[in-house]
Amino acid sequence: MTFLYYFSLSTCLGYFVAGQAMDLPYDSPTAIQSGLLLGLFGGVMGALRNRNTTLELALPETNRDRTAFTQRFEQALMEMGFELRESGKADGNAVPVGNAVPASNVADNGGVSVYQKARGGSVLAGQLYVEREQNERLRVVGRVHAIKQLQAKL
Repeated sequence: MTFLYYFSLSTCLGYFVAGQAMDLPYDSPTAIQSGLLLGLFGGVMGALRNRNTTLELALPETNRDRTAFTQRFEQALMEMGFELRESGKADGNAVPVGNAVPASNVADNGGVSVYQKARGGSVLAGQLYVEREQNERLRVVGRVHAIKQLQAKL
């Protein structure tokens, strides 16, 4: 879907801009080909940049190491500009923003914490969803560039 969205938008823009810039009629094959080339480029770039991916992180076995790891994880998110927006409980009930708890405090058997950019960058950065599974691993889902940045910090 991401590719299709960016492809169609870029094709339309490329078609009209090429037609205007080269002073071509709208039914000109050159304007159509230019639009399709720009659409293909825009679709590929948009799909590569805005796709979602999943990162699974194994939690250390001891409580002390696990606490240190989750603190390091939350510090990395803060450095990236993400802050906690919502925390879900294992029973499916969401906790509002003011009462949200960090990923380290989410129930051991599940629950999802939602992190979002604090200032203005949330549209392009998207959200990070963090799920803690049975004290064994953290599963983080988000845009590929944010996940790569998080991996580099950890």
